[in-house]
Amino acid sequence: MKKETELKLINRIQLISMRLFAKVIRFFGFKPTYMMANIFAFFVWNFSKERRNLATRNIEKHLDVSADKAREIARASFSENFCSFAEILHTQNFSCDELGKRLFIPTQKNWEDFQKCDRPIVATTGHFGSWELLASMLGDIISTDRPRTSVVRKYPNPAVQQFITEQREAKGATMIGHRLAAVTVLRALRKKGLVAFLVDHRPHKSESIMLPFFGQETAVNIGPALLAVRAKAVIWPIFLNREKNGTYTYYIHDSLDTAILEGTLEEKIAAAALFYTQAVETHVRQYPSQWFWMHDRWRKPH
Repeated sequence: MKKETELKLINRIQLISMRLFAKVIRFFGFKPTYMMANIFAFFVWNFSKERRNLATRNIEKHLDVSADKAREIARASFSENFCSFAEILHTQNFSCDELGKRLFIPTQKNWEDFQKCDRPIVATTGHFGSWELLASMLGDIISTDRPRTSVVRKYPNPAVQQFITEQREAKGATMIGHRLAAVTVLRALRKKGLVAFLVDHRPHKSESIMLPFFGQETAVNIGPALLAVRAKAVIWPIFLNREKNGTYTYYIHDSLDTAILEGTLEEKIAAAALFYTQAVETHVRQYPSQWFWMHDRWRKPH
């Protein structure tokens, strides 16, 4: 991340403005933030016909529901998605300290096993629920003497990139760009660290394998699987649901120990990639309105 003094004047002004805006938003709390997000969602839903139709078609086809039901889920997903984006402004005020207050864990055994796991951890999730709050939680989710890293895509605007990085790293996690991640990730994993990936991006063809996802073959990023297999890591699918009553539910699915996978390297990678792809599908099927349906996930990779 660039130092602030290295940014151009216009970018420094942008960064300062974003910091001030975030400070004001945090002062008023989550509720006004969600009201603002829902206003944006309303306008995008009503004025972006392409995105609205794409989300509705994706839901109707891949969840096998009626057109009316698909439209209902799609409309709800727009609100949920814009709330997800807006939550990045609150990462400094959200952590594991919220457990038992507004953060709850129904899969208690998996949570305890996750906490006790003395192995390299690859945490996988998707553009689902409160993914920005989840990213910030990585800073205090395991012992602070272990590396805690998220692999993310970078933004072209340096001020936006620095601001977003500051928010995501507020609780001690480190963000690294996905293009230069391999060496850093392996180093972190070999120190029994935790590395998190969003695994529902549409990857480049050279970085993907074709796997079934909601009944249709699509390109799946093999990077997390490859790194997990090489480090003999445990893969834990995790998701943070946003609930209607202002609380959040932290789901930790059953894990996969890549050290016990059999076959060639390619077969192990395929098995690991299929595992986290199925975990995303399973969770989205349970809570479809919280996933990012407006993304053309099934388009062929370039």
